[in-house]
Amino acid sequence: METKMITDLHKVDAFKANGMFPSAQLPNQILLFDNMEGRNPFLPMISKSNKLWQVTIHCQLEGEACLKINNKEVIVRKNQILITHEECVVEFLYASEDSKFYTYVIYPDTLQDIFTDIHLNYNKAQFCYSYKVGDMTEADAQYFLDIYNEIKTDIQKPEYRYQSFYARYFLNIVYVYIINKF
Repeated sequence: METKMITDLHKVDAFKANGMFPSAQLPNQILLFDNMEGRNPFLPMISKSNKLWQVTIHCQLEGEACLKINNKEVIVRKNQILITHEECVVEFLYASEDSKFYTYVIYPDTLQDIFTDIHLNYNKAQFCYSYKVGDMTEADAQYFLDIYNEIKTDIQKPEYRYQSFYARYFLNIVYVYIINKF
């Protein structure tokens, strides 16, 4: 038990670094990032390797983004989805000028809740250090953008008392798609 506490004390959350401004967030549950307003929220992470302890789902709507994942260069193009699992070492290299994307950062406890919601077991050891890039149809890309915008809008409303359940409901849909696709 003591080892876990020491490890937790030294855990650094790259997504809370100076200059990282999520589009919306439920602290320590989910962070949402996008560049729909023209600025790249990942600039503070460019040219720095970060070992992630969260799962990320990155959807590229236009242009392309280049990342180095576990020391391998990966390009994510229009209508592609990139999933990085826990313990991946990620470096954001660049995004094209016409790049439009959104990214979910899902914390481990929330991910476990999502898998419980959809009646599956999450085996961290099975997924650690892994990532996957896959194609989405134009319709799927639009559908998931609508889901992203719904979550983003509603978790910013302070009058909503059950924001985490609401966000998880939509993330369940995203994860069922990912599981079926990959």
